[in-house]
Amino acid sequence: MPPRFAYWTIILDGTATSFRAREQAELLPTFNQLKKKNPGAIMKWFSGGTLWDSPEQASEKRRLERERLYNEARAREDRAREQRVRDERPRDQRAPLDRPGSGPADRKPRTEPRPRSTAPGTGAPRRSKSWRPGGEHRDPKDKYKLPPGEARKRWKKRNLGPGKPKS
Repeated sequence: MPPRFAYWTIILDGTATSFRAREQAELLPTFNQLKKKNPGAIMKWFSGGTLWDSPEQASEKRRLERERLYNEARAREDRAREQRVRDERPRDQRAPLDRPGSGPADRKPRTEPRPRSTAPGTGAPRRSKSWRPGGEHRDPKDKYKLPPGEARKRWKKRNLGPGKPKS
């Protein structure tokens, strides 16, 4: 059975007991017996890590909290809109090219051509599937591999012994 996160519980001497139920009516017989022996017993609704007098009180408190958070978010958003409006005002009324440091004479000439795109439809050459950045890559295990046929010769010599000399 999954754990319950919202339930009625009985409180004895300020401590929660293990008596829990989703419906208050399920706990009433147990609560009445405990109340006879301990008049300080009370029944509370547990939800969201807090004890409440009723589920309605808990939901009302959550609704008010959501409303407060929503209003705070709207106020922050409104302040951000006002800030954006202030930021959009031109600081300098001159044309962009009239400002110092923004004209073509102030820019450095490009020394190398722009790299061509390899995206499809751009006319750039397509690379082969074997192309890798950084050039040729070899398997690091290649240095331990024998040339073709050499492994078979060594196996025969080791397992079958020396062959008859050819005449």
